[in-house]
Amino acid sequence: MKILGLNFGHDAGVSLIVDGVFACHWEKERHCRVKHAIGLRARDVAAALDYFGVSLEEIQSVAVTTTQGLPFMLYDGMSVEFGTTEIIDQERLDALIDRSTGFYARFENSDLHPFGHYLKSLGGPPDEEIRIREAKFPVNITRADADYFDLPADATIPSTPPAAHTIAVTLTLQGRRIPGRFVSHHLCHAYYAYSQLGRGNGLIVTFDGGPAGRFRGGGLYFGTGGRVVPIYFHNFFFGFFYEGVGQELQLGPVGAAGKLMGLAAWGNPVYYDAGLVGRSPYTRADLFEGEDGPMARRPLVNLWRSRMAIPRPRSNLRDCETPPQIEADIAASAQAMFTDTILAVVDAAIGIAKSARFSYDHIALSGGCALNCPANSAVFAKYGPRVFVPPAVNDEGISAGAGLCCASLTGDSILGGRERGPAEVAYKGIVYEAKPDLLAGRAGLLRIEVPNAVSFLAAQIARGAVIALFEGKAEIGPRALGHRSLIASPLIAANWKRVNAIKNREAWRPLAPVVLDTEFHQHFEGCPPDSYYMLFNAKVRGTHLPAVTHRDGTARVQVAVPECGFIYRLLEAFREETGVGVLLNTSFNGRGEPIVETPTQALDAFTAMPIDLLYLQGILVGRLATSVPDGTEAEGKKDKTNHGDTRGTEKTKELS
Repeated sequence: MKILGLNFGHDAGVSLIVDGVFACHWEKERHCRVKHAIGLRARDVAAALDYFGVSLEEIQSVAVTTTQGLPFMLYDGMSVEFGTTEIIDQERLDALIDRSTGFYARFENSDLHPFGHYLKSLGGPPDEEIRIREAKFPVNITRADADYFDLPADATIPSTPPAAHTIAVTLTLQGRRIPGRFVSHHLCHAYYAYSQLGRGNGLIVTFDGGPAGRFRGGGLYFGTGGRVVPIYFHNFFFGFFYEGVGQELQLGPVGAAGKLMGLAAWGNPVYYDAGLVGRSPYTRADLFEGEDGPMARRPLVNLWRSRMAIPRPRSNLRDCETPPQIEADIAASAQAMFTDTILAVVDAAIGIAKSARFSYDHIALSGGCALNCPANSAVFAKYGPRVFVPPAVNDEGISAGAGLCCASLTGDSILGGRERGPAEVAYKGIVYEAKPDLLAGRAGLLRIEVPNAVSFLAAQIARGAVIALFEGKAEIGPRALGHRSLIASPLIAANWKRVNAIKNREAWRPLAPVVLDTEFHQHFEGCPPDSYYMLFNAKVRGTHLPAVTHRDGTARVQVAVPECGFIYRLLEAFREETGVGVLLNTSFNGRGEPIVETPTQALDAFTAMPIDLLYLQGILVGRLATSVPDGTEAEGKKDKTNHGDTRGTEKTKELS
């Protein structure tokens, strides 16, 4: 059975589920070139189907979802009809829309949410009258006398069947009516994480930046027998708060949380407020009265500042090499409270599972807050190797989660009975085929012919070159995992500053290492040795990796295995050059841009950025009248080994 999963919210995307297996993913931002792109138009779905190589007639069911609080915007002849359920007042919904742009008028002047940024991703006014639809899930499994943190002592654990968190829908597209389901946001997060385990039972905890209440901010789920059972929501609000602190520090309306995580390592948690951790008085409903959506962040941040007498930030973090102490301490305090709140939520979840006598093999974390590496690492430090975090825990994964939920409810097995390999989990794009005229019309670029590309690139990296890698299927999730990456030597301290300058990023932001699986314990400790998706912090052993060792001695490590492809062979060749099987790895994109998806985008980015070399699907690209800069050559072995370049047999598309 082929099911199409559609996410109409931010991080919009389309996923293909085939017989219960997450087969392929089309991420809108990588095609429209607007980060965290919002909304799906009919042409987006058509582009995704072409990307998958399937026709609309082959799709037997659809699963739709969206971001919490964002109704469906339906363009260009698409419609979603809900089954029997309470429909939100249509007149109220219509009042939210600016008909000239097809966007939410209520956020037009908001300084706390990047809706002006998102508008670009819709591609102009709708071709036809826009329709806006929303439905309310009839499920509310709370009890007046029960709180999430008290539930371990409670004899009866509330739960509902997963189907109760879905609503029957019919999607009309290109004149065809396709049956399916609307799946609640956090059930999508939970199904995505559970399915990627491959086997066993999962204690699944989800949390993100959504407001508290009715699973909108996250919840606890039991995954067993190929089904995900919603147990209880935990009123987690800290994603809202954390993002608000990042915006208060002027780290941007888009991506503030990720930058705050990097900034925290420069400071000390001097503004730690125990009243904000775990079951907090800050979760009072009256804090949110009169505030809608992202505006609710403001009273939370203001209350914290007032309670802790925090001075207002006064520095521009964009241009400094070392962050000022006040801003760094604010970030460190927010991070410490965030980490402890995550631990409190997971602690309560484990207590609930014990009370319910639910036996689980893994603790799976999902939702956007599970991108926070220090918090994930704290959970791992406390609960050990059973902690699992897949790469697309942010909203990139919810289209797949919606489709997997539908597959499960219709009888397809979504687990497979085996642990899924990291390449199977991480790489969900397609493989592009290189054309002979790849560089036609590209003035200043040339194709470099060498006997062995892997050995050549390893030698150039050891000398100081920064190279771009474009190989195989694109990664799912926000972290580059060696298929769309910029690569440099971690042994050369100057590469920290240089690579950040190439990407036009703040100079204080950390860069990540990728390490051979066989060498993890030589260089790192304190995180899972199977940290395949760059979602845990490790402690760096020694001082030999200055370009990827952050201020606090940690690194956001990715462990590579042979099935990761070319990046693994490059690590082996770099080890032959230097004696160290570690490389600096960051995403292949410029400032404010999504990671590149297509070869054309890769060439455009290479042309625009001062990168030395590009490895593009087996073709080595350089520049005319330039040379690889001299660098500090790391000491180590100089023997070369011939690492052959193998080509896959996956479905391919020609370069365009």
